[in-house]
Amino acid sequence: MSAKTVIAVVLLVASGLPVAQTVPAIPSNTEGGVQRGPATPDDPLPAKLIAVDPKEAPFVAEYNARIEAFYNEMTTNYTVVDGYCVATPMTRKLFFLINKR
Repeated sequence: MSAKTVIAVVLLVASGLPVAQTVPAIPSNTEGGVQRGPATPDDPLPAKLIAVDPKEAPFVAEYNARIEAFYNEMTTNYTVVDGYCVATPMTRKLFFLINKR
């Protein structure tokens, strides 16, 4: 094995070490009794809330229901293919997932 190959293998192995997956902490607002929900692979920036304080449970349930209803509303994504406008019906959640910036 040549020295270049050994160095390349060592660098390849070492480059993967600091990239270990970590679970980000969920910021909580215990004073208000509400905190953000955890991120999931399909929703990295969740809008849902979690009730820490049982008094806040009705507010959180209503808020989450409104967010879910908003994301499940139908919308249309327009794309141009060969000079023709193609309309594709989809939910807002899928629209935002496709058109992330």
